[in-house]
Amino acid sequence: MNLVVAALLLAGLGLASRLQLTPDGTGLALPGSGRRLPELCAVKRATGRPCAGCGAGRAFVLALRGEPVRAWGVHPTGVLYAAWAGAQLVLRSLLALPWRGRPSSRFVASEVAVSLGALCLLPFTGLAR
Repeated sequence: MNLVVAALLLAGLGLASRLQLTPDGTGLALPGSGRRLPELCAVKRATGRPCAGCGAGRAFVLALRGEPVRAWGVHPTGVLYAAWAGAQLVLRSLLALPWRGRPSSRFVASEVAVSLGALCLLPFTGLAR
């Protein structure tokens, strides 16, 4: 199962890294076509104003593309999300190997739940702009 999760993470991160920023820098676009992806933030769609998490997706893509400084400038949590996804890729790959002393699936599920919960709260900390 861990190998499947690692493969899905690798594929997802690879696809996400191919996305481009729109020319105005306010959204994401499909590579080559420049076609803007729909706005996913319900707060921004409803009010026209960005929420505390707006920009994290663009920062995530920039971090995956190897531009962590620029990504941090867009939204610091996007860099942390990319680091978390990379750490999960390594963890899942290691857990797929047959070795003794491997943590239980309950431990891994708890680790993922706690870390995802923390990542969801990050935009509402002092890191958010």
